[in-house]
Amino acid sequence: MNSKEYKMNKLQKQLFDELTNYRQHTGEENMQTNIEKYGYVENAKKLVVSDLDVIALINSNENQRISDLVPYTDLTQGAVSKILNRLVRYGFVEKYHQPQNKKDTYLKLTVDGQKVADAHTQYHEHQQAELQAVLAEFSEDDLTKFISLMSQVNNIRSKD
Repeated sequence: MNSKEYKMNKLQKQLFDELTNYRQHTGEENMQTNIEKYGYVENAKKLVVSDLDVIALINSNENQRISDLVPYTDLTQGAVSKILNRLVRYGFVEKYHQPQNKKDTYLKLTVDGQKVADAHTQYHEHQQAELQAVLAEFSEDDLTKFISLMSQVNNIRSKD
């Protein structure tokens, strides 16, 4: 193996290691720390990323029905319903009926649900600011190449 091949293999290994690290990091640990800044929230440690995403969706629009959330996720209506039932059980979401519409079930956040939603929003705003600072160090051409690389990697993964 010549030095160019060795360097390429080394770079590929570093890229694979970084992709693996990215895939394994869900942000749940950081999210828990961020939630704790808002004070103790019972059952917060039981939340997973999909729970947080559903809480954020409810926070973005009051008076939503379960079926209103589904188009904004990669989840089935059944999966969203299971998450919502868990969030109700944990005390983050309330289900209710409007007086003029007893058929549809609507959703709203509890006080603890709002704390989690606020922490989740703050977490993403902080992450976005850090990402923008990192990306500012790269040229448009660098970013275009990286986007192309990630697109090709995602295409490989989607074939599996």
